Amino acid sequence: MPNAAISDDFVFEYTTDTEIIYGALRGSMNTVLIFNKETGDQRVDLRFDSYTPTPNRVIQETKIYGIVGLLDLCFKKFVIAIDQRELAANIKGKAVWKITGVRTTQYYMAKPYLSLNEEEHERTILGHITSMLTSGLFYFSVDMDVTSSCQATLEKDKRVVKMTSTEMLFGDHENTGPKVDLRTDFEMIDERFMFNKFLLDSLYSLDTFPFIVPTIFGFVGSTEFILDTVTHHYCLISRCSNKRAGTRYFRGLDEHGSSAIEVETEFILITDDKLMAYRQLRGSTPLIWKSSPPDEILQPVNIDLTGAADTTSRDALSLHLYNLIERYKSPVTLLSLLSRNHKKETLALQYQQLADTFQKVFFEIQREIGAESVDLVEFDESDLAKTPDTSMPRLLAKLRSLWKRQGYFSSTVGYTAQMNLNACKTDSLQKGALRINGIDCVDMTNVVQYRVAIEVMYDMLNSCGFKGKVSAYELKKVKRLWVRNGRALALLYTGVSRVLYEEQILKNWMVYLLGGYIGVFVWWAIVRVGRLYMGTFRDSRRQEAFECVLGQTKHTVKDAISVQRSVLKLATNQKSGLALFMLLRRFFSPTHVNTIFNLILAGFWLVAQAIVRIAVGEGVWASTALPRIGSRLDTSAVFKSEQVEAPKGLNSQLKLRKNKHDTELLEMSTEKRSSISRKGDRRLTIS
Repeated sequence: MPNAAISDDFVFEYTTDTEIIYGALRGSMNTVLIFNKETGDQRVDLRFDSYTPTPNRVIQETKIYGIVGLLDLCFKKFVIAIDQRELAANIKGKAVWKITGVRTTQYYMAKPYLSLNEEEHERTILGHITSMLTSGLFYFSVDMDVTSSCQATLEKDKRVVKMTSTEMLFGDHENTGPKVDLRTDFEMIDERFMFNKFLLDSLYSLDTFPFIVPTIFGFVGSTEFILDTVTHHYCLISRCSNKRAGTRYFRGLDEHGSSAIEVETEFILITDDKLMAYRQLRGSTPLIWKSSPPDEILQPVNIDLTGAADTTSRDALSLHLYNLIERYKSPVTLLSLLSRNHKKETLALQYQQLADTFQKVFFEIQREIGAESVDLVEFDESDLAKTPDTSMPRLLAKLRSLWKRQGYFSSTVGYTAQMNLNACKTDSLQKGALRINGIDCVDMTNVVQYRVAIEVMYDMLNSCGFKGKVSAYELKKVKRLWVRNGRALALLYTGVSRVLYEEQILKNWMVYLLGGYIGVFVWWAIVRVGRLYMGTFRDSRRQEAFECVLGQTKHTVKDAISVQRSVLKLATNQKSGLALFMLLRRFFSPTHVNTIFNLILAGFWLVAQAIVRIAVGEGVWASTALPRIGSRLDTSAVFKSEQVEAPKGLNSQLKLRKNKHDTELLEMSTEKRSSISRKGDRRLTIS
């Protein structure tokens, strides 16, 4: 079953003396989106032909693949468009692309000249956003809706029952074949997983929808394997939620019930006449709690459980569970991999306390919602790490009846030469979901999700009449896909594209080179050093990048001045050595540790910081350090200011939209809390 040819969807950006003009990717090709350089206004207009008189002179013509953001800062306005991409997946001729390069085009400037500090402020925000968009974790498609799962797409658009599987999933925006209404496509977007929703806020309307590209943040990949001479297409999609996104130490729930590290992972299996899909979730332990990274080598992670068992945390967990039931139906099964190994170390005791608190609060809420709607399964992650050959089968045995009860999405499709047969029959729907939380929701979580997905895949194949097992050679293709998925999500949250325990899926080169135990230990050391470095040196800057993309940044013009003044103040206070260290750290510490050289350099900086910290004394070091997570800049040389300046990172219009969004969330959460307390019908409507 070969894939169909992929269409090359692109448009042009035309720069003229007074305007910047963009063509439409979908819908009518006779419309253009125009940005006025003099006023900063935007409008949708008809395309001019070559015979229409116009004073505009085209200065530059650039090939792009869609607009992913409109950045409206204090003094400048930018259009962010995709100019480089790589094919991530080809699903029956429908392409999903990875963003590898973006083009930022300035189309308006509020005043002719900016100070150096104003330039630095806006350059910082623009740099954060472009670095995120080109991180290799953003994906888009013009042919299909990557923000919604197969089943969600079906439930949103009932007309798909008259289409083939390809059209059902992705629509057809070409000039031939069944036409798809742009309004329907626009309304089908799942805004929870549309990661550039805030960047496209001022362009997020039906009129401008033909010009923009919704993106997801996570992973997309596809492969094929052969079973009984039949080629099966396997696609894996992981979508990160934009509700509480952040770095590794951004944990727990907020008061609205949104979870940190929340990712929906869906695998799609396509055979000759079947299209089947199964969804799983991962997320931080669903209570209100915090953790902070260590400041130096051998310092433990600090976990703050203050308020984890109070009323606010309990209500947040209630909202979270009701949201899951509304989105995925019941039963929803929560699998907790928190360790209960009863070690005496401080960190182990803290995780045990977190597990105990979560268990207590969950069962209180379960009595209210009903055991038939939500369930909790607990298993020690350390057992899966130490004895995977015996522990993993025991875990799968616990979960087997649960995923059997939930089922999976399946549709039967007939084919004709025109690929437009009306006989599309929905065989089954997935009712419920499996949500996994662990210590980091990265390492063992990926292994467990892979093992569950393989078991469900064999259930799908058996239902199609395939009774044999996939050969080791063919199965290795699927394993590689899951390893890539785990590394992408690890890079997303930890900043390190390496995963612990991935040898339980597929042996890596370190295990082959050094042998079993030694290879695993060396790999463990590499991952730990890399994550320690990123948590100590880079997570604050990465968190600031998340906040810029999601419209939550607190960066101000004053922050651009603080670094320079703080370093100068250190130098004038006879702490020139510390000032020099801060400057060297800022400009010469590696931004990532995904190469051997950068990993060695990261180890050097960790040791150097520990030495400097001892040399200058704890008091001096503490007076120059900012909190790592949620800080405004990636530096340890910013003194605390007595006066707090109001955030001016984005302009007033964007801030008004953000405040309106927060107000709506607060009102929605208040309404849900009152609904939870009422007796009778407890189902909530999620907007």
